[in-house]
Amino acid sequence: KINIFVDTYIDKIITKDLSFDKTSFEVKSDEKNLKISKFNTYFQNSLLKGNANYNFSSELFNGEINVNKLMIKENFFGTTKYDIYGGEINSKIVFKIPKNKNFLKSITAKGNFTSGPMKFKGIDFSRVSSNFDTAETFQDFLNLVNVKNWKGTSLIDSINGEFYIENGTFFLNDIVSSHKNLKLKTLGNFSFLNDQIFFENRI
Repeated sequence: KINIFVDTYIDKIITKDLSFDKTSFEVKSDEKNLKISKFNTYFQNSLLKGNANYNFSSELFNGEINVNKLMIKENFFGTTKYDIYGGEINSKIVFKIPKNKNFLKSITAKGNFTSGPMKFKGIDFSRVSSNFDTAETFQDFLNLVNVKNWKGTSLIDSINGEFYIENGTFFLNDIVSSHKNLKLKTLGNFSFLNDQIFFENRI
């Protein structure tokens, strides 16, 4: 019978693009499982907490991560036509990684998130709402449905939604951005395998 217990603390972890501070966790292992518990680390001053388990027979790695007050900076999600930034989000993520040679194709995860006030780049909600109120002619309404006339930045009250990862693709589902004048629903996906991105917004 083999039992292993390791209490770990790492002051700083630096990769090519990411940095983690004050990382601590416990590792317990027996003949069947390797468990990672009490995982804590700081990413951009945000506390990430979680736990995970690796089963030796099935070679399945699964667990959950809780994200607390992660500050979203501009272009955090990459350079796109639409962007959210300038606020904090909280999120819970559950993941599962089975045995597979292709890591990106094998990982599955799902989660949800909430935020406080944030900036939304790509649409000026106040102007869109004002134009709806003053539209009188058919041409006015044609101009409204032309997204080229929506350009701008808005301060939104909150963002809530769900997401999942499957077959190398990140999916956004039922994302609702709330503004005093209107609500914007967003869905879309981003492929990690070919860098293709698709987003659709509905007011």
